[in-house]
Amino acid sequence: MMVVSALLLYRASGVEAGSDAVAVVGRMRLVAELRDLRANWEAFGKQDPLWAVLSLPGKRFGRWGIDEFLQTGVAEVADLMRRLDAIGYPRRRERALDFGCGVGRLTQALAQYFAQVVGVDIARTMLDRARRLNRFPSRCTYVHNDRRDLQMFPDDHFDLIYSAYVLQHIAPEYGRDYVAEFIRVLRPEGVAVFQMPRGGRSSPPLPATAFRGRVAIASRAPPETYAGSRQFLRVEATNLGDAPWPAYGRRSVHVGNHWTNAKDGDVVVQDDGRASFTEDLAPGDSEVITLEVRAPTKPGPYLLDIDLVQEEVAWFAERGLAAQRQPVRVKRGWPHLPVGRTTEQPHMEMHMVSPEEIRRWIEYAGGRLVVVWPLFSAGAEVALKEWDILTYVAARSESPPLNDTASGVTPEPQPG
Repeated sequence: MMVVSALLLYRASGVEAGSDAVAVVGRMRLVAELRDLRANWEAFGKQDPLWAVLSLPGKRFGRWGIDEFLQTGVAEVADLMRRLDAIGYPRRRERALDFGCGVGRLTQALAQYFAQVVGVDIARTMLDRARRLNRFPSRCTYVHNDRRDLQMFPDDHFDLIYSAYVLQHIAPEYGRDYVAEFIRVLRPEGVAVFQMPRGGRSSPPLPATAFRGRVAIASRAPPETYAGSRQFLRVEATNLGDAPWPAYGRRSVHVGNHWTNAKDGDVVVQDDGRASFTEDLAPGDSEVITLEVRAPTKPGPYLLDIDLVQEEVAWFAERGLAAQRQPVRVKRGWPHLPVGRTTEQPHMEMHMVSPEEIRRWIEYAGGRLVVVWPLFSAGAEVALKEWDILTYVAARSESPPLNDTASGVTPEPQPG
């Protein structure tokens, strides 16, 4: 069915009937990926937009204050402009682009340095919030774009393009295209600044003696709930083992849950919610965290099982820990979600690209890599616990260095 739909889509888009089938299927996959990306960020824009933009510990579930949130953008852009001044970019400060602007955290901050700033995002829900929060309506505008290009902008248009915590969530095929578009829409003496992880942090599997702990539900789910509805549970987890539980990177430890059919014992939802610890949890320590769970879409009697999991290794119940179990009856009639509609949680995909490949993207598009910085964006101290993220600065190839300190710089992280 999807192949047929894709063939019809590309026929309507002008692809000849005799086009290579492999190319069409490849395009079909990219269209599906872009559609899924848009759906994920539309959902984040509805549920918890500020946390989705800047995912710091303790800020999930609406805990960001607006002023505090926007101030992180002010501080980040001030740091960015100091760094750019040191290498002589950009020559003019007329127009800037915030690519993947979300709710405008950086767009508004850039308006203090540029005459006009455009924020672009794939999610209309994010842009709706950005417009409501906009404190510089005469200087900041927001544009929706769900294409793999930036064709709404002409060549040689922007003095600065800044994109923070964005390209890492986009499949590299799209990332390459967007970097090429950055180069195209840059003015000759402009500069594009963006980030990409080159690797991820990882922890080893826990020893058997570390799969010991306790989970206690501090605030229990109601005994009855509607199909597809969300509940927020306060769960206390205690490390009773002899090794710390890693909170970041691959093979980190989380609190999670399953849903089991109470009639026949079949697991109907294996992986539902996940909740993270703020820091590694040492032996003997406890932490209370919030776990978001979603009821199954089919009415009936269920068992809600809350457990601990080391990702990519095992659930603690598989190693002998007794999960916390609570019976829940799921009812029809939740007014906002018809029975049978999907309730899949939105998720953030992470992609990694090597610095060598990033350089090739830039040069193939007619640009040059000016310098590579360590990650300096808001939340860097948290992000770097999980990912090895670099910040790339690119310019048009015909643009000479505007400051001697920028010449001869090799693409390696420079001291922050």
